[in-house]
Amino acid sequence: MELTDILSQYLYEEQHEALKADASYQAARSARNQAAEALTDTLSPEQLRLFHTYMEQENYLDALALRHFFSRCALLLVPQGR
Repeated sequence: MELTDILSQYLYEEQHEALKADASYQAARSARNQAAEALTDTLSPEQLRLFHTYMEQENYLDALALRHFFSRCALLLVPQGR
C-alpha cells in the first residue's frame, strides 16, 4: 500500500463522520437524494438499471479523481530530494 493510499484511508476514516455532520453537506446530500428520487420514479425498470450502472461508474470516476488530486497534494508532504 502506498503512502497516499494510507493517508487517504486514514483521512476518510477520521473525517467522514465529521463531514456527514456538516450542515452544508447534509443539505447538498438531501438535494441530491430528492433529485435522484424524482428522476428514478419516472424511469422504466431498464432505464433504472442503466441509471444505477451509470451512477456506480460516476462514483468510481469521482473517487479516482479525488485519489489523484490527493496523491498530488501528498507529494507536498514528502521531503524533496529523497
